[in-house]
Amino acid sequence: MQTCPQCHYTRTPQDDDICPKGECPKCGIIYAKVLQKNQNIRETLDENKIKDLPNEKETQSVPPNLDIKPVPKVRPWVRYWARTLDIFLLNAIFYMGCIMIGEQIEGVSIYLMGMILPVAWLFIEPIFLSSCGATPGKLLLRTKVYGQSGQFLTYSDALNRSMNVWVIGEALYIPIVLVITNLVAYNKLTKNGITTWDKAGNYTVTHNKIGAWCIIAFILLFIVSFFIPAAALYKSSPVPASSGMKPVMAFTTIQSARGVTEADLDQAGLKNIETWLVETMLQKGRNKYAEMGYNPKDFQPKVIANSLYVNAGGKKLAIIKINMGNSVRSVTIMGIKGNELHRVSCIRNSNHDIPVWSGECGNKVNEVFGVSIQP
Repeated sequence: MQTCPQCHYTRTPQDDDICPKGECPKCGIIYAKVLQKNQNIRETLDENKIKDLPNEKETQSVPPNLDIKPVPKVRPWVRYWARTLDIFLLNAIFYMGCIMIGEQIEGVSIYLMGMILPVAWLFIEPIFLSSCGATPGKLLLRTKVYGQSGQFLTYSDALNRSMNVWVIGEALYIPIVLVITNLVAYNKLTKNGITTWDKAGNYTVTHNKIGAWCIIAFILLFIVSFFIPAAALYKSSPVPASSGMKPVMAFTTIQSARGVTEADLDQAGLKNIETWLVETMLQKGRNKYAEMGYNPKDFQPKVIANSLYVNAGGKKLAIIKINMGNSVRSVTIMGIKGNELHRVSCIRNSNHDIPVWSGECGNKVNEVFGVSIQP
C-alpha cells in the first residue's frame, strides 16, 4: 500500500474503486509528480536542509505514463452545474410521477413544489454522499466529497454539510438573497480554495477530468429533466380550442324549495349537494359504460370538485364545479326564487373550463336569475 508523500495518507484497497492509483484520495496530489520534484530538489540542494516537501495547491499534474490529464482543484462552475442537475432530476422525477398517475398540476402546486423539493433534496443528498461520495450530478462531472479520514462522509456529516449549503450557500432558496449568497460562496471558493461548509467540516472535494461521454450524458439528462416538467404542465393544461373544444350545454331545473330560504343556505348543505352531484355524474357514467358493453366498475375517472357561494346583484347563488377526468366539465348554479329552487346546469364534454359570467352558461344564469356573475 502506498503512502502519500504530502499528507502521509496510506491508501486502502477500497480507494482503488474511487480514485486512480496514481492519485492521493485525500489531498488529490499525484504521487509520481511530487516524488519527482522532491528528487530534483535533492539533487540541487543539500539534503539535510530540506524540511518541507513542495505543496501543489491549484493543479494536479501527472507524468506521461499515467492516462490522467491535469485539472484545476477549484472548480466552482462544475460544482454549480452538478447541483443544478441534481435539482432538475428531482423535479423531473416528481413531474414524471404526476404524469403516470394522471395528476393535474396547477400554478399553486408549481409554487409549492418549488419550495418543497429543495427541502426534500436536503435529506436525499446525504444518502448519495454517504454511500458513494457523490450525487448523480457530481458523478457525471467527476466530483467527489471525502471526510477527514479520506473516507465517504457519514449520513449525519453529509446531512450537516447539506444543511450548511442550504442555509449559507443557497439562502433557503429565497429569491434575490440566493443570488447574493451564491456570489459570496463563489468568491470564497476561488480565493481560499475551499467553501465555508467544507472548511467547517474539514471535508475535501476532489475533481477528475470530465470525459466526453460524461459531458454528453450530462447534457442529455439536463435536457430530459427540463422537458419532463414541461410535458407534465402541457398535459395538465386545457386543450386548445382547435384540438376539439366542445360546446357548452346549459339547461334549467325547477323544483319546490320546501320552505328553504337563502338564509338557510349554509356551507354544510352546499357540501352535501356537491357530494350528491358527484355521485350522480359517476352513476350516469357507469350506466353509459354498461350500455357500451364495458364493465361499469372500470369507470373510475379522477374527479375534482369544489363549491362556493357568491353574491350577484344581491342574490345568493351556490356554484358547484366538477371536473371528471379530461373528458367532462360541469358547473351547477343554484338559487332560491320565491318558493322554488332553480338550478342551472352547464356541461361540456371536453377538457375546457366553463365560464359562468359569459357564453352559454352566463346567458342562462342571467335568464333564470336576472343577474350576472362577475369573474
